[in-house]
Amino acid sequence: MYQHEGKENETVFHDLYKIKIHNISLRELLLVQSVYVSTNLKQIQEIVNDQPRPTVFYKMFLELNGTNLTSIMSFDSRSMQSLLDEKHADLFSEEYPIFYKNKMDKGKDDEHKFYY
Repeated sequence: MYQHEGKENETVFHDLYKIKIHNISLRELLLVQSVYVSTNLKQIQEIVNDQPRPTVFYKMFLELNGTNLTSIMSFDSRSMQSLLDEKHADLFSEEYPIFYKNKMDKGKDDEHKFYY
């Protein structure tokens, strides 16, 4: 969000982008846990490809620090190829982008260091 002064010195705000935070279901939580406990990329790719509609990978969750699994898994080009395939185009929205700048805490409990 950015702001500037409009007519009559009123502050005007404009959205840079929007995100929609979802409530996580037990099924989605178990799927996220399965991705995190996977020991290699092949297991992650199988989880991604086994989903009939991979909407869970595009949803933002507070449990994931307000990001989505697609952003977290962007290191894996094969999973990204599957998730960003044209067959899932109906799940993409210009209003709510899949990728955006994420603020992640990489510090210890008492010190907060962030990376984006």
